[in-house]
Amino acid sequence: MGIASFEVAGGSVRGTRHRHGDVNAQDALYWETRGGLSALAVTDGCSSGRHSEVGAKLGARFLAEAFFMECAGGEPAGAASWGSDPSAFLERVHRRLFGLFLGVVGGMGGRSRETLLDWLLFAAVAAFRTPEHTLVACFGDGVAALNGEVRVVEAEDNRPRYPMYGVMGDPEPVIACPGEPLWDVPTAEVETLLLGTDGVADLIAAEARTLPGTGERVGGLAQFWSEDRYFRNPDAVRRRLARINRDHQRIEWEARRLHRENGLLPDDTTLLVLRRAAAEAAPGARPEQEGEPWPKRT
Repeated sequence: MGIASFEVAGGSVRGTRHRHGDVNAQDALYWETRGGLSALAVTDGCSSGRHSEVGAKLGARFLAEAFFMECAGGEPAGAASWGSDPSAFLERVHRRLFGLFLGVVGGMGGRSRETLLDWLLFAAVAAFRTPEHTLVACFGDGVAALNGEVRVVEAEDNRPRYPMYGVMGDPEPVIACPGEPLWDVPTAEVETLLLGTDGVADLIAAEARTLPGTGERVGGLAQFWSEDRYFRNPDAVRRRLARINRDHQRIEWEARRLHRENGLLPDDTTLLVLRRAAAEAAPGARPEQEGEPWPKRT
């Protein structure tokens, strides 16, 4: 049975705290399909890391690669089989993720604590899909929605158990956060799926508010999988997030003061959404395709 056809859209915006503090965005997103298998991930770099956007960008790609590596020997040709134990499967994927990152750490001067803390700490929400099954998991914290059901995974004391903590284990890596399964469902039952970094929780909280300087409501998460515009233009999700997070100011002449409204998303906010394609996709829609990953930029 061939893998079901889905449309994909995604986007990311820098949070107001980072923008006002002149700090780089630390989120990333990535998806890829190979041989009937699909991996999708959004990642969020540790805010205290000086260059954790590097870990986030590598982590999104390496999670996909770790999944494909783990499935390489499956039957038929690459089909994953986590059976009734998705947690054990996620642990194996996590160990392969370690292996990929250890090569990076070695090239940066060894397994030093400073390298890890400054460059490679990230949280992630990912989906791994075969023609038969779809597994959605959280590595640390974030947001996911399957067929309209939303789950927000919060870190205790806002301190996620980052997947890369285990690399600091000596002599063997300690599995610090192998991934928490959120859903394990037949792929045939998947109609819509959204993966988001923890900044999406702020987006949810702002649902009833209006965009700065306008009377337009932010609206709920469902807009991202129900409205065709997000799938017709690959930049539409980012544009929407940017409008929600745009600062606005106006002069109140009678009061002789400047009124300022900050954007509504204090944290970097990134989401990746897919939906089952209609029999005839809307003009301009981006169907899921084999091989070349999209979006190229994260």
